[in-house]
Amino acid sequence: MRIAILVRSLIASGGTERQAICLANQLIEIGHTVLIATVAYDKDGCFPDLSKTLPILDLKADPEDEGAPRRLANLLPSDLDILNPHDLYGARISYWYQRDVKRVSSVLTLNDLSISQWSLFKDPAFGREKTTIIKSIIDYMRDVWGSFPYLRANGIIAVLDERIVDRVKDYTGKTVVVVRSGVDSDDFKFLPHSLALPKNIRLLCHGIFYIHRRFEDIILALSMLREKGYDMTLTIIGDYGHKNSAKKYYEKLLDLTRDLGLEGKVIFEGKVSESALHQAYNKHDIFIFASHMQTWGLAVFEAMASGIPVVLSKSAGASQVLVDGKTALLVPPLSPQSIAEAVIKLIESRDLYHFIVNEARQFVEREVTWKKYADKMEQLFQMALSRLS
Repeated sequence: MRIAILVRSLIASGGTERQAICLANQLIEIGHTVLIATVAYDKDGCFPDLSKTLPILDLKADPEDEGAPRRLANLLPSDLDILNPHDLYGARISYWYQRDVKRVSSVLTLNDLSISQWSLFKDPAFGREKTTIIKSIIDYMRDVWGSFPYLRANGIIAVLDERIVDRVKDYTGKTVVVVRSGVDSDDFKFLPHSLALPKNIRLLCHGIFYIHRRFEDIILALSMLREKGYDMTLTIIGDYGHKNSAKKYYEKLLDLTRDLGLEGKVIFEGKVSESALHQAYNKHDIFIFASHMQTWGLAVFEAMASGIPVVLSKSAGASQVLVDGKTALLVPPLSPQSIAEAVIKLIESRDLYHFIVNEARQFVEREVTWKKYADKMEQLFQMALSRLS
């Protein structure tokens, strides 16, 4: 098959970007011809080691330019068999290709359903605006013109989170399938810690700075743990300079750290290289993923592959495939107290700590791989092609 993977931008080293790049590499390995098309590409800032050999069509435009999706669509080859847009922006590119160039099968990878009427991130925890009748009507009209035509231009929609399956079906009338993206466990050195955990327990979390990460819950948990006499530090890895909202969130976290007297105990590493991230997994003792209403969470499985146990929010999509007390410790969302209790449980039970480490690594090797993800996406592409013929 000749496949075009359509992505808004390849600037940051985030989950969507990694997913698109790793899928492309796997599909090429299977034997398909694959092109990634994007509005903006930073070869040094977006997984340079993973993307350097890929054919990438870069429009070199501002992603905020409303005309960019159509211009990019018209630059795509006219002999494509499958379009695989990622999220709503990619769906806009697919829509214009099918309208201006050629009618082909399109399989949408919808990591987050974010439309005017509804989004996972309209949760009250994020300061959701109060809905009025007038606002509901306005939101509906915005979706009629700005979202639904692009979503419905796809024959099949792949999502990461079981919670949004029915809602996406209702909005689009399309076939919706849960397909989980993966990690390459061979890239992560499995380095389980010795039985005697160090006195200075090192906590780690990782993710591009967005408010749904709930890093503040982890910082508050650290404060509680230190008040109980546990000598701990927290390292937060993630880009906070890519947009103004991220910078504001970072500044809010800095203020919280100062207010709690945790300067020097909370380390903001910022954006790091892939090799530095791998080293961080191996140098820390417990990984915490407190994200609320996140659809998946690749960092969870990277940590598991590296031999570091995970404390995970139950409202993160990754929790849907893990078992509490076996492959991770699952905690209620928005609860620093629960995070602190889970950390104590791990460090005071060496048997549990190492049981989870080993079970988690085996789970990732067996269930969460890029090959398995690419195989499932290939099946959806074949299904979409059969429907078009």
